[in-house]
Amino acid sequence: MHLGLRGWLLPAMFVGALYGGWTAGLWQHRWPSLVSVARCVCGGLLMGAGAALVPGGNDSLILFGLPLLGPNAWLAFACMCAVVILAFGLQEVWRRARGRSL
Repeated sequence: MHLGLRGWLLPAMFVGALYGGWTAGLWQHRWPSLVSVARCVCGGLLMGAGAALVPGGNDSLILFGLPLLGPNAWLAFACMCAVVILAFGLQEVWRRARGRSL
């Protein structure tokens, strides 16, 4: 019975996002640059590779694997945290390098 009501939430979210973009004056058609397409494809490949390596995904990893002390869950979680920290560090290095060249 509640599925019908929940089914309207996704279209409502999209309509709200479109309306917000339109009222903010950001409603524009823009083609993506080749660099942004390449970044998105590389990011998607990395995310897909990581999802293939961790069985069950993040929900089962955090809700079941870690409390049950699964060694593969702890290793996957540690790798995930390390990659996030590394990504933030590389982003900061990139920002500083671009700031010096300007």
